[in-house]
Formats: sequence, C-alpha cells, structure tokens
Amino acid sequence: MPSSESSTSTQCSNCNSFDSSIPANSAWKFCLLKGKYLVENNLNGCDQFKPIVPYQPPPKKRRLKGEGSGYIQLHYCHKKGKSYEQFYYHYEIWENGIRQRKGSKYIPKAKLAAVQELETCKVPVILILRELGIIV
Repeated sequence: MPSSESSTSTQCSNCNSFDSSIPANSAWKFCLLKGKYLVENNLNGCDQFKPIVPYQPPPKKRRLKGEGSGYIQLHYCHKKGKSYEQFYYHYEIWENGIRQRKGSKYIPKAKLAAVQELETCKVPVILILRELGIIV
C-alpha cells in the first residue's frame, strides 16, 4: 500500500475518477478491477471498491469441553466438464466421553456466510447444526 504522506496519481478504470494529490488522512480502498489501492476521495460513486478491513483474530480459538467439535471443508463436484465448490460441515457431538453423533451436512450458499461466522466465533456445534436445519 502506498504511504499516505506521498502524493500520487490514481485513476479508476470504471468511473475514471482522478486526483493528483492524496491527503494524508484519506481512507484507502482496494480497486477490484485494477488490483490497486485507491483513495476514498477518488471513488465518486464507483461500485467496484470494497473497504479495507484490518484482520481481527477470532475471539476464541477453541470450544469448551462438551460443546462438540466441527469444521468446514471444501469439496469439488465435477458435472458436465465444470467444477463446482461445495462446502460441508463435519461435526461430532460428545457427552461424558462417549461420542453421541458424528456426521456431515452440506452447507447451502445462502447459509455459508452465517455458518462461517458461527464457526469462527467457536459457538457450540449444536447451534451451528440448528442453523443448518439439523435438530439435535
């Protein structure tokens, strides 16, 4: 990312906005078309930009004992010469040291973001399975 102190010339190929000097306090954005960082003042309504969000580590690295275990895995399905991504949630539910249930469930695209967020926050597996429509 360019330093905010220097003045550079940037232009978006979609909206052709242009500014020759970048203020030091400007918020940078990443242009998806050009693959470069541009300044927010240059956007002028361009919808090809997304905000830069600093990485934040997950709040918890592990679930508590007794909350089960699970992970998201990517599988590829090949149909008619094309390859499609399919996400599955693999899980195990334990109680008193004995595995009660083990399985996997397909994650629909509409629920993928919600399940990824729940998995990142390490909520109990039962809540993730409820989101996927499995009653435990």
